[in-house]
Amino acid sequence: DMQESHYDEAKLEKHFKEIDVSGDGKIDFDEFVKFMYLLISATLQLEENADESGNDPETGTRQKRHSSFVENIAQRNQSIISEDNAVVDDNDEEIPEKFVALSPEQQQRRIKIEAFLMLLIGTVMVVFLSDPVVGVLSEVAKRIKIGAFYVSFILAPVASNASEIISSYYYAKKKTTKTITVSLNTLEGAATMNNTFCLSIFMALIYFRGLAWHFTSETLSIVLVQLFMFFYTRKRNHTVLDAVIIASIFPVSIGCVAGLKAAGLD
Repeated sequence: DMQESHYDEAKLEKHFKEIDVSGDGKIDFDEFVKFMYLLISATLQLEENADESGNDPETGTRQKRHSSFVENIAQRNQSIISEDNAVVDDNDEEIPEKFVALSPEQQQRRIKIEAFLMLLIGTVMVVFLSDPVVGVLSEVAKRIKIGAFYVSFILAPVASNASEIISSYYYAKKKTTKTITVSLNTLEGAATMNNTFCLSIFMALIYFRGLAWHFTSETLSIVLVQLFMFFYTRKRNHTVLDAVIIASIFPVSIGCVAGLKAAGLD
């Protein structure tokens, strides 16, 4: 209806501000695409409303339809602005305070340097603390008269994956689609690292050092859990019931190992 409507400069300026979500005085490609989507959606909605009321979309009070159209566009644009601001706020919270005052280039440089230092410190700690930790777990198993595997199966993952647990909890607490996805990806990455790369190193040590193989039930349990989680995480929507089911896999896997060993599978 652009040809039939008479737009003055004030109206054009008003519509321009509604399209210019970023407020930079320019309409970029993303803003144009969003506006065209809203334009088409609003037009279809108006025609649908007109059809439902029994009126021909080409007739009726054009001024009323035009006002309703503009109001619809303004409301949808405002919702997009609110969503964009919420995303910006979430991203600002993720930046440490000591990096906020720096430029984006300086932020990236400082973050990479600090990440490298943290990885270096973590590697040094693993080298010096791994053997004592293994000794502690073995001693705990002896004193409580439980197999060393069961003790390490419960305590070792919590100790070695504490950072992933904390970061996943931090992201999940925000309860947004983006942060929930990051949280799930963090846990999946930790599981993949532990049960592919680390497991392959363990098997390589057994093969090249000629160690006795007594881990069939444990390995089978790990593989079954990974297969279950692979298919379960294909779901797009997860509920509290899903969380309970996933949490129950941990004790079930321990019971699976005990059952396989009791059945004579070494």
